[in-house]
Amino acid sequence: MSKQSPRYAYVITLGFGILAFIISTMLMSIKMSLFQSILLYVAIYLFFGIVVGLLWPMISWKCGLWLSIPAVFLVGLSVLFAGHVGVFLQKDLPILIAIVTSGGLGGLVGSRLRGISQRVQNSDNGNADE
Repeated sequence: MSKQSPRYAYVITLGFGILAFIISTMLMSIKMSLFQSILLYVAIYLFFGIVVGLLWPMISWKCGLWLSIPAVFLVGLSVLFAGHVGVFLQKDLPILIAIVTSGGLGGLVGSRLRGISQRVQNSDNGNADE
Protein backbone atom coordinates (compact mmCIF):
# COMPACT_ATOMS: atom_id res chain seq x y z
CA MET A 1 0.00 0.00 0.00
CA SER A 2 1.37 3.39 -0.98
CA LYS A 3 1.92 6.03 1.69
CA GLN A 4 1.10 8.79 -0.81
CA SER A 5 -2.44 9.93 -1.34
CA PRO A 6 -3.84 9.89 -4.85
CA ARG A 7 -3.93 13.25 -6.62
CA TYR A 8 -7.67 13.14 -7.06
CA ALA A 9 -8.13 12.96 -3.27
CA TYR A 10 -7.49 16.69 -2.96
CA VAL A 11 -9.93 17.55 -5.74
CA ILE A 12 -12.63 15.40 -4.16
CA THR A 13 -11.86 16.97 -0.78
CA LEU A 14 -12.40 20.41 -2.34
CA GLY A 15 -15.72 19.10 -3.68
CA PHE A 16 -16.65 17.99 -0.17
CA GLY A 17 -15.70 21.48 1.04
CA ILE A 18 -18.02 23.07 -1.52
CA LEU A 19 -20.81 20.68 -0.53
CA ALA A 20 -20.27 21.41 3.17
CA PHE A 21 -20.37 25.15 2.50
CA ILE A 22 -23.60 24.83 0.49
CA ILE A 23 -25.26 22.71 3.18
CA SER A 24 -24.20 25.03 5.97
CA THR A 25 -25.28 28.12 4.01
CA MET A 26 -28.69 26.59 3.37
CA LEU A 27 -29.09 25.82 7.07
CA MET A 28 -28.04 29.36 8.01
CA SER A 29 -31.40 30.61 6.75
CA ILE A 30 -32.72 29.47 10.12
CA LYS A 31 -32.50 32.26 12.70
CA MET A 32 -29.83 31.35 15.27
CA SER A 33 -27.18 32.94 17.44
CA LEU A 34 -23.49 33.13 16.54
CA PHE A 35 -22.68 30.32 18.96
CA GLN A 36 -25.34 28.07 17.44
CA SER A 37 -24.14 28.81 13.92
CA ILE A 38 -20.55 28.02 14.92
CA LEU A 39 -21.75 24.69 16.35
CA LEU A 40 -23.57 23.99 13.10
CA TYR A 41 -20.45 24.67 11.03
CA VAL A 42 -18.33 22.59 13.40
CA ALA A 43 -20.70 19.63 13.12
CA ILE A 44 -20.85 19.77 9.32
CA TYR A 45 -17.11 20.21 8.75
CA LEU A 46 -16.26 17.65 11.43
CA PHE A 47 -18.46 15.13 9.64
CA PHE A 48 -16.88 15.81 6.25
CA GLY A 49 -13.42 15.79 7.81
CA ILE A 50 -14.05 12.35 9.30
CA VAL A 51 -15.32 11.08 5.94
CA VAL A 52 -12.21 12.32 4.13
CA GLY A 53 -9.97 10.99 6.91
CA LEU A 54 -11.55 7.57 6.57
CA LEU A 55 -11.21 7.59 2.78
CA TRP A 56 -7.62 8.87 2.65
CA PRO A 57 -5.90 8.53 6.02
CA MET A 58 -2.62 9.70 4.46
CA ILE A 59 -3.79 13.33 4.27
CA SER A 60 -5.14 13.26 7.83
CA TRP A 61 -5.41 16.79 9.28
CA LYS A 62 -4.44 18.42 5.96
CA CYS A 63 -7.93 17.73 4.69
CA GLY A 64 -9.19 20.42 7.06
CA LEU A 65 -7.25 22.98 5.07
CA TRP A 66 -8.56 21.59 1.79
CA LEU A 67 -12.14 21.43 3.10
CA SER A 68 -11.99 25.04 4.21
CA ILE A 69 -10.57 26.51 0.98
CA PRO A 70 -14.01 27.15 -0.61
CA ALA A 71 -15.33 28.88 2.53
CA VAL A 72 -12.19 31.00 2.98
CA PHE A 73 -12.20 31.94 -0.70
CA LEU A 74 -15.87 32.96 -0.76
CA VAL A 75 -15.71 34.89 2.51
CA GLY A 76 -12.52 36.56 1.29
CA LEU A 77 -14.30 37.65 -1.90
CA SER A 78 -17.18 38.97 0.18
CA VAL A 79 -14.87 41.07 2.33
CA LEU A 80 -12.91 42.23 -0.70
CA PHE A 81 -15.91 43.45 -2.69
CA ALA A 82 -18.39 44.43 0.04
CA GLY A 83 -16.00 45.69 2.69
CA HIS A 84 -17.62 45.22 6.09
CA VAL A 85 -14.38 44.36 7.89
CA GLY A 86 -16.12 44.84 11.24
CA VAL A 87 -18.70 42.16 10.40
CA PHE A 88 -15.90 39.89 9.22
CA LEU A 89 -13.98 40.24 12.48
CA GLN A 90 -17.05 39.78 14.68
CA LYS A 91 -18.93 37.04 12.83
CA ASP A 92 -17.04 35.46 9.94
CA LEU A 93 -13.57 35.10 11.44
CA PRO A 94 -14.73 32.91 14.38
CA ILE A 95 -16.69 30.77 11.93
CA LEU A 96 -13.67 30.39 9.61
CA ILE A 97 -11.46 29.42 12.56
CA ALA A 98 -14.07 26.84 13.58
CA ILE A 99 -14.28 25.49 10.02
CA VAL A 100 -10.52 25.00 9.65
CA THR A 101 -10.14 23.54 13.14
CA SER A 102 -13.08 21.14 12.97
CA GLY A 103 -12.22 19.97 9.45
CA GLY A 104 -8.64 19.22 10.48
CA LEU A 105 -9.74 17.53 13.69
CA GLY A 106 -12.26 15.46 11.76
CA GLY A 107 -9.60 14.37 9.28
CA LEU A 108 -7.29 13.39 12.12
CA VAL A 109 -10.05 11.43 13.87
CA GLY A 110 -11.06 9.72 10.62
CA SER A 111 -7.48 8.67 9.85
CA ARG A 112 -7.04 7.34 13.39
CA LEU A 113 -10.29 5.38 13.13
CA ARG A 114 -9.11 3.91 9.84
CA GLY A 115 -5.80 2.90 11.47
CA ILE A 116 -7.61 1.27 14.39
CA SER A 117 -9.91 -0.69 12.08
CA GLN A 118 -6.95 -1.88 9.99
CA ARG A 119 -5.09 -3.04 13.13
CA VAL A 120 -8.16 -4.94 14.30
CA GLN A 121 -8.50 -6.60 10.89
CA ASN A 122 -4.81 -7.51 10.85
CA SER A 123 -5.00 -9.01 14.33
CA ASP A 124 -8.10 -11.01 13.35
CA ASN A 125 -6.32 -12.32 10.25
CA GLY A 126 -3.28 -13.26 12.32
CA ASN A 127 -5.43 -15.28 14.72
CA ALA A 128 -7.21 -17.03 11.85
CA ASP A 129 -3.91 -18.34 10.46
CA GLU A 130 -2.92 -20.04 13.69
